[in-house]
Amino acid sequence: MFSPSSPSQLVSALSDALGQPVGIDDGDECVIEFDGDVQVVLAQTASAQVLSLRSDISAAGAADPRLMQWALELNYTSMLPGCAIASDDAAQQLVLVALVDADFVSSDQLLSLLAGFVQLVPQLREQYETLVREGAPPAAYMGAFT
Repeated sequence: MFSPSSPSQLVSALSDALGQPVGIDDGDECVIEFDGDVQVVLAQTASAQVLSLRSDISAAGAADPRLMQWALELNYTSMLPGCAIASDDAAQQLVLVALVDADFVSSDQLLSLLAGFVQLVPQLREQYETLVREGAPPAAYMGAFT
């Protein structure tokens, strides 16, 4: 039977699974680095029970309508459950995000989501670069999560 977790329990389980300390700092976030130049920001949201995952997909710059169309199409057709591509207006870039409600997510589910998230980031970056370089939308992501 599933019992709700707290964000601190999820972070502790993540730390154990990664074999390195993971902790939310005074700014309510921490950065976890993975192979392949993937950084995931784990953050406490305004809601006490919700954590967010965030990773950059694009370089900073003005939003191109083609990029926004690409992001919206992927959100509709091909994203991991619970994930979306969003526009970070402050940084002027596209990011992959996920919200994790500790009341409904086990530590195993968080680890599975994080693994898929880390695997997806380089694929999305490659598609983004193809779109920027060639000016045509790349084929929709058709990975194991669709």
